[in-house]
Amino acid sequence: MNKIIFILLFLVSFLVLSNYVSAQCNGCLSNSQCFPIGSVSSQTYCDINNNFLNQKSLDSSCQNDFECLNSKCSNGKCIDLGIIFDQNEEKTSQIQNLIGFNVQETSPPTGGPGDGGGSSSGGLRTVRSFSNIKADTLTSASSTTDPVDNVIFKLKNNQRDVSVKINQLSALPGTVSKPVGIIYKSFEININLDNSIFSESKIRFKVNKRWLENNGYGKESIILKKLVSGWINLDTKYLSQDTLNYFYEADTNGFSIFSIVAEKTTSKVVNLCGNGIMDSSENCKSCSSDVRCQSDEICDNSGICQRKTQQIQQPVQQIEQPPIQETTPKIKTTDLLLKNYITVLIVGISILVLLIIAIVIYLMATRKPKYKEEPWEEVSENERRNYERLRNIIEENLSKGYSREQIKQGALDSGWDESLIDKVMRNIK
Repeated sequence: MNKIIFILLFLVSFLVLSNYVSAQCNGCLSNSQCFPIGSVSSQTYCDINNNFLNQKSLDSSCQNDFECLNSKCSNGKCIDLGIIFDQNEEKTSQIQNLIGFNVQETSPPTGGPGDGGGSSSGGLRTVRSFSNIKADTLTSASSTTDPVDNVIFKLKNNQRDVSVKINQLSALPGTVSKPVGIIYKSFEININLDNSIFSESKIRFKVNKRWLENNGYGKESIILKKLVSGWINLDTKYLSQDTLNYFYEADTNGFSIFSIVAEKTTSKVVNLCGNGIMDSSENCKSCSSDVRCQSDEICDNSGICQRKTQQIQQPVQQIEQPPIQETTPKIKTTDLLLKNYITVLIVGISILVLLIIAIVIYLMATRKPKYKEEPWEEVSENERRNYERLRNIIEENLSKGYSREQIKQGALDSGWDESLIDKVMRNIK
């Protein structure tokens, strides 16, 4: 029974320690941050074994969309929907030429009479709906609307019933001037959330190789531009290529109308304050001539235009106050790691103490009592010899299988003193 208790205590202690360590992160742990399974970051993904692996190229075996660079997994392989669409368009064109007529695509009207002009949809549209999105979770909305492949974003807080709409535009709004460069394609992304909700947002798109070659541009000439109050250049990175397309990724702060533009390397606009172009590195504080707030907005210290809803009027002449520093200390990564190590150490010491207590209890429960020989200080030499002789006789008969009662009765019959018999019996284990 005591052995069973000891084994149970050991197993419980082991399970407590193992569950504590594994419960720290149910996904992939990177730089003290836990990423859920399926998260994508810098062309890597978190797999079911809680490891970050490189995303796979076309025709590689896969089980989930997030394993592929283009976020498309079909029939166990990474595919490019753009190739399928181009092949279908080519087949459709061949059929139309055979039967002798062409099908002309029409776009829905952009507004009623007197409409000042809006974006003209090209007819291709993708809608993705999410019932629940958790904060700080990388969410990917795959697109079948050319040229967008994926819309990837993180939210600052939990949101429900999120809708992502991606529309291809055949033309820009009439009131908007065209961006510098040659436009490949334009599109609009609408998400039913305020842009301030997003902590991170990216767009992955593709550009046809033949279009670039026909216009005399290389793959490094592509820039994704976003329409705010003017066109701003987004940080655009080349990712990969296949037989038909180049693939890119661009970081964006929120969503709007976008244009994929090809610019000559030598003719790219330099981020220069006062050139009339709002560049990505400029804000209303660093360059107020290029970035102007609306009449109901004011530029705050961080360079962001904020509404004057709760703004208190200040005197015309005032001394600029230095920004108030945060008094709450930020927890560094090293402090977080040290805290985790200390917690694990405390749990380990506690389990070690429990194991020691269990071992002590086990040893005490299984310890056999020790019998001490009675003192012989006041016993004569003759009595000691009788004692040793009787003891030898009793031990010999015990080894032969006789019981203590039988041996005692036989000793009494042989004339041994009963008190001496009892004394010897007490000292024999």
